[in-house]
This record gives sequence, structure tokens and C-alpha cells, in this order.
Amino acid sequence: MDYNKTENNDDLRHHHSHHHHKSHTPDASEIFKKNSFMSMKRRKEMGKILYVVMIITAILVIGACILATISE
Repeated sequence: MDYNKTENNDDLRHHHSHHHHKSHTPDASEIFKKNSFMSMKRRKEMGKILYVVMIITAILVIGACILATISE
């Protein structure tokens, strides 16, 4: 039983991943994919920023309405 455990561990330890480091220049599809990913990331960040700006604006408008109502 211990033999099987060590054999399995050896198999896991000697397992080679099929991911290879790219040493070639990227082709058009890789460039497109990278640009597309970066664009998606920028859109996501802009969405977060706009969401925060929208919330701050809403708070300011509600605060202005409350102040206007109180000061009447």
C-alpha cells in the first residue's frame, strides 16, 4: 500500500505540463486576442469608475434636495 502511494506521488511529481513558453513573435490572432482582453479590462474599469461617479452625483443631488427643503 505504501508502494502505491509513493508511485502515485512520483507520477505527480514527474508530470510535465503541456504549457510551453512562447519564444516566437505573436501572430495577428494573438495580438487581436490580447488587445481584445485589454479593451475588455479597460471597459470594466471605466464601468466601475462611472458607477462610483454616478453614486456620488446621486448623493449630492439628494443632499441638495434635502437642504433646499429644510431651508424653505
